[in-house]
Amino acid sequence: MLYTQQIWNEVREEITEKLKIVQIVGSFPPMRCGVGDNTYELSKRLAGLGHQVDVITSKDADENSPHENIKIHPVMRGWSVFYGGSLLKRILKIEPDIIHLQYPSKGFGKGFAPSLLGMQLKARKLASPYIITIHEFSHARMLRKAAIMPLLSEVSMILFPSIQERDALRFRFSTLSKKQSRVIPIGPVLPENYDSLKIKFEDNKENLRRKWDVPEDGVIVNYGFLHPHKGFEVLLKAFEKICISGYKCELWHVGAFDPHRKSYDRFINYISNQGALKDKVKFKGFLPIEEAAEIFTIARVGVFPFTDGYSDRRSSMITFGHFDAPMITTVSTVGDVNERIKKHVTLVDPNDVEQLAEKLEAIIANDALYERAREKSKGYKKLYDWNDLAKRIEQVYIDLLEDRPIGLSYDEHIFTESEILAEYLYDDEVEAMIKEHEDKHKDADKNEK
Repeated sequence: MLYTQQIWNEVREEITEKLKIVQIVGSFPPMRCGVGDNTYELSKRLAGLGHQVDVITSKDADENSPHENIKIHPVMRGWSVFYGGSLLKRILKIEPDIIHLQYPSKGFGKGFAPSLLGMQLKARKLASPYIITIHEFSHARMLRKAAIMPLLSEVSMILFPSIQERDALRFRFSTLSKKQSRVIPIGPVLPENYDSLKIKFEDNKENLRRKWDVPEDGVIVNYGFLHPHKGFEVLLKAFEKICISGYKCELWHVGAFDPHRKSYDRFINYISNQGALKDKVKFKGFLPIEEAAEIFTIARVGVFPFTDGYSDRRSSMITFGHFDAPMITTVSTVGDVNERIKKHVTLVDPNDVEQLAEKLEAIIANDALYERAREKSKGYKKLYDWNDLAKRIEQVYIDLLEDRPIGLSYDEHIFTESEILAEYLYDDEVEAMIKEHEDKHKDADKNEK
């Protein structure tokens, strides 16, 4: 039986409606990792679009699925080269249309298996497009940066969450600039019932303030893992000025905090207990997102003073920004990003303590200014809507799959059944689609005769 290009286009449309996607990530909930949380959210949206998502991850992850179209494979006991065979075997067993690696991830540790995966896939001549999202390169340690070349050697497409990460990698490895790439921001990590919960919290703000014992002039909130480039030291210096001015407020940090094991956390804990800061800085620790959302709702202002400037990969701020509190962050190194966010947040220069203290005091002291800042923050979440972001990633998958068939073009060419089946016959469902088209066109030919 012969198929015209028109029939092929119809079949291709139906096939790409439901893809079999493998996500590979070192950490996955309940493991604590921003990349794992992001992969969890992305997987839910892709599943909601009708795709089958298989997540290959570490053994400490929860195998219970958040969606009927998602299957969790918590099978990886480690990520060293010794486990590379196990990873490849699992991928081959799933027979995916798309392979998408999320890198780096806390669960990978120093394991080299992810870096070798592309070469393994090539050796097995697996036709499925291989995509890698590089979540962070600019602040990676030397060993991780050294692993980038083999990691990306056989990739079909590189995704970046921000222009800054793309440019940092291209600056370090200029040859990788020839690889196909796209920049797609990451989205927020939200409670399952975000919409209804947000309304509930807004209606019960006073009760939440009493529950959390919010001081008279409110709380300043910082969210996320502590790291020198996050600018928490700068925030402490600016907040000290607020305390000296006599305002009755507190600075709360929400996120993992372990001064017993982490030297930087120990340093932050020490300086937080000096002078005017003593008893005014509270570390709430790692909280379930539902509890963290309560704090975000009652915050007077959220402050994210990144020393290297704002970027679209700042998942902590992106999540906080979905709860309509005023926000202060630092100027991005990318002008277009500043133009996009300045309507919704207050921008200050990195490491400028005086400027940060001035903007903080204005929001704390002036209720009218606070209300205006809160109103303009409401548009921020539209910049990072998961429905839009997931569709953009889905489009990457489809674009790559359209380039995959061998010998197929978009002109009026004739294809045999075997040519189509060789690339796209994965299951009985697809075979049934093609047979349906075959029967339909047979009937059409009979009617014409």
